[in-house]
Amino acid sequence: MLIQFSVQNFRSFRESQTLSLAAGNLTELPTNTFSLSTTEDLRLLRSAVIYGPNASGKSNLIRAVDFMRDMVTDSLEWAGASETAGYINSDPFRLDHKSASEPTTFEAIFIVDGVRYQYGFSVLNRIISGEWLMAYPNKAAQNWFVRGLTPDSWNFSPHLKGEKKRLVEVTRPDALFLSVAAQFNHQQLTPIYAWFKDRVQIIGTALANTEYTARRSFEDAEFHQLVANALKIADLGIADFKIDPPGEAPSDSLFETRKPADGTIARARRRAASVKTFHRILNPEKAVEFDLVRDESLGTRRFFGLIGRWVNALRTASVVFVDELDASMHPTLTRLLVTMFQDPKLNPRNAQAVVTTHDTTLLDNSIFRRDQVWFVQKDEESASRLYSLQDFHPRKDEALQKGYLAGRYGAMPFIGDLTL
Repeated sequence: MLIQFSVQNFRSFRESQTLSLAAGNLTELPTNTFSLSTTEDLRLLRSAVIYGPNASGKSNLIRAVDFMRDMVTDSLEWAGASETAGYINSDPFRLDHKSASEPTTFEAIFIVDGVRYQYGFSVLNRIISGEWLMAYPNKAAQNWFVRGLTPDSWNFSPHLKGEKKRLVEVTRPDALFLSVAAQFNHQQLTPIYAWFKDRVQIIGTALANTEYTARRSFEDAEFHQLVANALKIADLGIADFKIDPPGEAPSDSLFETRKPADGTIARARRRAASVKTFHRILNPEKAVEFDLVRDESLGTRRFFGLIGRWVNALRTASVVFVDELDASMHPTLTRLLVTMFQDPKLNPRNAQAVVTTHDTTLLDNSIFRRDQVWFVQKDEESASRLYSLQDFHPRKDEALQKGYLAGRYGAMPFIGDLTL
């Protein structure tokens, strides 16, 4: 479970900015929060929503989480790929001369197997300039390791057991120690690596999501049924669907492969799974077959791709980050997706969702608590600033949508006069 994420000097974020999923001391919508038996003093939010104008930095926040996750899962593979420059391009803030010479920093506080961890790292000139990990197994901080620029500047706590010296020796300057330790199956560090790899999901708008839902549905009958039920509830006119085996149906679709840290996206062609949807006609015993890609709307395809990721996240207690949740979809569908995470019956494992959106109909006191709403806007120096609705101390019954559209909370575009 995620408690908070912080980023500094990455793309449009210059100063350190923090997104917190720790619940405030509010009484409304208690089912939108949860606590763990090992952390009764801490309640976490099941979801958070982020608003802001175009180009404010919302997507950059999702990119920051994506960069951190990719560094943890893949930096060992990238390390040394280029002897001259390396693959790490942390993309610091560009609109001043000072930021280019300062480190880019990422940090997450999260819970794995009931233990709270605080892990982060900094990147400077394409190498790891710092890395640290603290654990709180008994609420008291244990500083497991702190990494400096050189091996002799590293410090380890006696609480971190197992091999350390040899792991330091094989850790390249452009690889994370956490990644190396997991490669060698370090007993204490591997579960932390696995949390980033398996429980942090970045969901984009690419059609790769459609391919994911199709393949999972083909492989797992229960997963297929859950997706089919969601399609029915969404009132898309789809009674069921079938998957032609992946690899057998010809397709020119592109899919995204692992992203190197320079920000590029490797693409390849392969035969994709073919999805056929079934629509009922007047005779309830019959159905008409449609091709998902050729015949269904972009919104239907978007929902089909998202719902598969959604079902997986709810089943695995993952933290999902979604940019532009409302893209191509009706507001009732975005509301359906959000409320799935906030329903304890549908989300008994306490999965979490962080979404950016322009759909202001979600600014409703019956959907989100005040501590679940966040904004991003750029300051006078074009640096993104992330802040909470709570900073404005809104009333419990305040009309949030009306207040936001009126500019009460900022994070609104200022449109000038157009002359032709």
